[in-house]
Amino acid sequence: MGSILAHTVLLDGQVWGGWKRRRAGREVVVELGPLDVLDAAAEAALERAAEAFGRFLEMPVRLSPGFGPALPARARSRGAGGRRTD
Repeated sequence: MGSILAHTVLLDGQVWGGWKRRRAGREVVVELGPLDVLDAAAEAALERAAEAFGRFLEMPVRLSPGFGPALPARARSRGAGGRRTD
């Protein structure tokens, strides 16, 4: 059984949204399902988390607005480290 907190994104102790991952070639895409918009600090925190996840997986990780409300334009299609991938 899964936990109610599985695949939950927490920012500053608050639920911000959900996430799921999928393999796409030689990278992992983390699709985000936000409940709120990101400010610059929160976006940076998510990018750091993606980088750490990529190190754990030993694969590049790309953040993507996969489901739910759209993310701010600057958060779309960023790879680990905040590099634009589009």
